[in-house]
Amino acid sequence: MSFLEDRQTIIVALGVTVVAYVSKFIASWLTARIFKYTKNEFWTVFGLSHAQAAVTIPTLIIGLDTGLFDSTLFNAAILMILLTSITSPLIVQRFAPGLQTGTSDEEPSPLFSRILVPIIDPKAQEQLVSLAVLLAKVNDGKVLAVSVAQAQREQEKHFALHRDLLGRVHEVMQDPHADIELIPRLAATHAQGILFTEHERDASIILIGWRGKRTLRESLFGSVLDEVIWGSDTPVMVAKLPIPLNGTQRVVLILPPKILPHIALRRMIEANLSLAKALNVSLVVRADSSYLQAMDDMLRVIKTDAPIKVETLEPQFKPARLELESISSFIVVPGFGSRKRVADTLGNLPEQLASVFDGNLAILHFDE
Repeated sequence: MSFLEDRQTIIVALGVTVVAYVSKFIASWLTARIFKYTKNEFWTVFGLSHAQAAVTIPTLIIGLDTGLFDSTLFNAAILMILLTSITSPLIVQRFAPGLQTGTSDEEPSPLFSRILVPIIDPKAQEQLVSLAVLLAKVNDGKVLAVSVAQAQREQEKHFALHRDLLGRVHEVMQDPHADIELIPRLAATHAQGILFTEHERDASIILIGWRGKRTLRESLFGSVLDEVIWGSDTPVMVAKLPIPLNGTQRVVLILPPKILPHIALRRMIEANLSLAKALNVSLVVRADSSYLQAMDDMLRVIKTDAPIKVETLEPQFKPARLELESISSFIVVPGFGSRKRVADTLGNLPEQLASVFDGNLAILHFDE
């Protein structure tokens, strides 16, 4: 009650609080200028530093007991502690998610160095293998083509058919320079064969086809795709490729709100830059406004020769609007995290996109 009854306490409290904010702001600003902090780093440092509590409270108590401070200054300082303790976590919560981790910034993983491609029909999957070969070439990588025969039903006779099937991969590709390792695999299920091969051959990403006839939700929660995505320790790209890749004019990455945490943003952008470079086209990022500042900070430090354009995704993005998108665009949608998180953030967006967009479409999922 003394805060409300004593006008002098309120005046002193406001003065002390302003001094606390201004002094910490100046210190944070100078530090940011010296060490070239991004906007998110500057505000996070300010948010972490301006709260006053740990040392201030015992100092006030000792000063009051010794007569160094009077009750007015003591009460004013307590009010200052209250205010700064409220604003500090709010500022950190707002800007800290935009920080880049040292691991993702300094040592990006070679995502397309060893691309595992499950093969069922080389002719039908020519576009999928072609995409893997293009990605591997620009990243000095290798394609691992695996064909899985089910042990319980196909045994050795049918296993030989899978070896012959793999042998047609090079014939279909007609590219003597393509670095493709052909891997016949015998396993209890197709998903197990894919995942076992991923571990044994140290694959960096799995590139798997999607026909688009079944909804992706049904696929993710009850089929080979389901088992591969949630059983894999590596990223998985699920691709529906009805259009020849040589007709691609741009890669379009769509970032609706909350679909991807900011700490994974750089990995996703670099992966799509690699895709754009492999297809020799530009990258267009259509991002929700919540990503724009982080995108701006990140593009200042990413070194790339590939042209990249950032556009603001319209509020309440409607997949039906992609009917107007050129069929020459290659649409990419990110997925991140656990099955529940993907279901909550991605929802039925992929199947909606597949139903309205007749061009090439991919969902790139990072487990963490």
